[in-house]
Amino acid sequence: MKKVALIIDSSFGLTEKQANEYGMYFVPIIITIDGQEKRAGINMDLNWFYENLKDDSEFKTSACLPIDIINEWRKALKDNDHVLHIPISKHISSTMNSAKLISQSNEFKDKVTVYNSEYIGPWFLSIVPQLREMIKSDVPLEEYIKLLDNVQTHMVGWIIPKNLERLYRSGRITKMQYIGGSVLKIVPVLKINGGRLDQDEVVKKRSNKKAISYIVNNIISNIKNINADNKKAKIIIVVLEKQENSPYLKLICDEFKKKGYQNYTILPLASTLLGHIGLGGIGAISAINPE
Repeated sequence: MKKVALIIDSSFGLTEKQANEYGMYFVPIIITIDGQEKRAGINMDLNWFYENLKDDSEFKTSACLPIDIINEWRKALKDNDHVLHIPISKHISSTMNSAKLISQSNEFKDKVTVYNSEYIGPWFLSIVPQLREMIKSDVPLEEYIKLLDNVQTHMVGWIIPKNLERLYRSGRITKMQYIGGSVLKIVPVLKINGGRLDQDEVVKKRSNKKAISYIVNNIISNIKNINADNKKAKIIIVVLEKQENSPYLKLICDEFKKKGYQNYTILPLASTLLGHIGLGGIGAISAINPE
């Protein structure tokens, strides 16, 4: 049986140190804030990001550098027979396509599998405990793919951004959506579906309380649908800033509890995506629980 190494990039929210502690290899995405170029997860973590991203900051991301991918694959193959590279969603980054091209070179052909990823941070973080145990047990490649596919087919969530400025500037929403939400002072609720923001489904609410209620009701409905399919589901609350600074965290937790849902996980959103959405706001997602 081939020994498999897992490689991820910083878009999921782990640092290189954390990834290594979980038994994974790591490639950074390049982030630039107001001219400061950082290798996310290596010389920049979320705390630095929270302190340095301002409302008017210039922010951009670059896909993982091919040389970083190549070097990490070479490193992993010294002690492993095969590499499984899990990149950020193909819908929001070119990293996956670049990695697939590199994997077809003579050096890496038949030694590297690049996962056809629609993963965004919180969904991936939700299965890190399972992946860690699988790495310890040296399971075959097919077992990793089975887990990843199972979770990926049921990824849906909703977020309430603080405002729409960054989403519009980064091209994540249309001009009409930006004008409608900004000028009319309507609270937008954006759906995350299939590894991307769904531009065709932006719901407008008159207050944060109504927006949070909308999210909670949709998550509960999705949880029930997953459970009806003989699978276990879990709720993940996604905070778009430091937890202690969030005015929405208690509101959404209380709303879930009021509906009878006491168990949930609270996770941050990685800087790679948060820079395009902006600090502030809240969200929730449903995910398959593989346990």
